Amino acid sequence: MTTEGHADEHGSKRRLDEYEVRARLVPAIASVLPLVPMLLFGFGVDGKWVAAVLSAALPLVIAVLASSLAREAGRRTQARLWGPERISPVVELLQWQSGSSKVETGKRHLIVLESTGLELPDADAEQADPSEANGHYRVAESELRQVAARGDHPTLTRALIQYGFLRNLRGLRIIWVLTSAVAVGVGVWLAVTDSRVAVGLGLAALAATYLGVLLWLISDDAVRANGDTYARGLFEVCARTT
Repeated sequence: MTTEGHADEHGSKRRLDEYEVRARLVPAIASVLPLVPMLLFGFGVDGKWVAAVLSAALPLVIAVLASSLAREAGRRTQARLWGPERISPVVELLQWQSGSSKVETGKRHLIVLESTGLELPDADAEQADPSEANGHYRVAESELRQVAARGDHPTLTRALIQYGFLRNLRGLRIIWVLTSAVAVGVGVWLAVTDSRVAVGLGLAALAATYLGVLLWLISDDAVRANGDTYARGLFEVCARTT
């Protein structure tokens, strides 16, 4: 393998590691985060701080071990937002029937042809067999990713990570809603049945605020917008490499 090949391989590995951490592990941790202060302050009384710290660390350990679930949850979110047959933001921009202008779609098909050598279906062929056309578009997406991976494109990498983070965290929404609700409930319970009224109310308020912020920021619209940003960036990068 050439020196350039080693550099490309090293760069791809580094980007993959960064994606694994920020787009998969971080959403998994964020989903169980409300349990950490709940367990820490729930057990951290009467000298039981060791048990408290160990208990609070447990959700984080579980999140690390189960981070692969974030990927599957994100894929389900993508399938729900972009339709059946694993249509992605990139595939959508290649579809003649996606709503984009025919001129812009044609330019993207030309980018695919010039950067990968793949000739994609025209509008009539797509209309005659959309499923087969989507198959060609998925192959084109894979090839475009390989073209982009040969160079260092920090803006595109950031866009991919941001999209992956939002998509995966949105897919895990049921988990962070439940953990936040549990933390709120435990906080209220501590305030009502225990002498630690301030601690209980503080935990409940913290968890409720956390939940509200996530519900506001992690929306379907945000996922779609970031997916579109990444897809357009991928085409721009591949156009520059031809």
